[in-house]
Amino acid sequence: MDRKLLVIILILSFVNVGGLAYITFQKQAAPYVQTKNPEKLRELANALTTRGLYPEAALTLRRYLNDAENLADEQRASILYNIANILEEKVQDYRSALATYEEIRSLYPNFSLKSEVNKRAVACLDRMGLSLDAKNLMDETAKVPSQAKAVKPEEVLAQIGNKQITKEDLESEIRMMPATIQKELANDKSKRKALLNSLVAQELMLGKAAARNLDKDPEILKMTEKSRQMFMVQKLLSEEIQKSLAADKVDLASYYEAHKDHFTKNGKTLSFEEAKPYIEQDIVAQKQDEIVGRMVDEQKKLQAVKVFEDRM
Repeated sequence: MDRKLLVIILILSFVNVGGLAYITFQKQAAPYVQTKNPEKLRELANALTTRGLYPEAALTLRRYLNDAENLADEQRASILYNIANILEEKVQDYRSALATYEEIRSLYPNFSLKSEVNKRAVACLDRMGLSLDAKNLMDETAKVPSQAKAVKPEEVLAQIGNKQITKEDLESEIRMMPATIQKELANDKSKRKALLNSLVAQELMLGKAAARNLDKDPEILKMTEKSRQMFMVQKLLSEEIQKSLAADKVDLASYYEAHKDHFTKNGKTLSFEEAKPYIEQDIVAQKQDEIVGRMVDEQKKLQAVKVFEDRM
């Protein structure tokens, strides 16, 4: 074969293969858009997102940033934040998402969603298996309230990064427990230590969950709302029970004498002082049943309540 002809064939083959590769890359990355109207690119990015074409949407938003010349820093940071979110949540390309979050942190330090950017960067590091880096970034970006009450060193029982667990935190946790458990904890240092260790473990796991963005999980939000409702009802009952106890002036000693056979341990009758926490529990339980029944009956009269048991 003529040497000159062979060279021409090789050149044409190279051009064809290269052109095919370029076209394939373009198809995989994003459709080519011949427009200098940035808003058209934003519209295209929205359309691509709606159709589930997330990598293409992210690339189109990048093109929008390149073409849009008059964007304020806040707008640019916001677009980058959208790109990073797509890469993290939809594409699950945590490395590229992290790089975009770091771009925001570096170029736009005054971005209004700075704290959220920090959280998402931590989440990406955690997803990439870089737990130590995630912890370091979390510690670095954690905010300490400027008006926080100063805590004396001797009041701190545990330190987890920038988070402290104080004696008051431990006591507050104990106060939320039943009276019998409170009494056990008051007299048993080993149980108090166990409770402190459980609070440390809880804080560590909470940090891990926050890094995974679970505070925005729909199921968690639903459970949070249910818990809020439960605590509201508990607070209402607590207030009503305290009012009722104050009005009735229940004689604990008389109650003990009338129900002494209820308060035994290992076949032995407890003394009044030993039985006192249990007596208080019994009375509160009775009061709670009475108060719930009364309030429910009152509310049924005030509101249109219909129960369709036959549909169960």
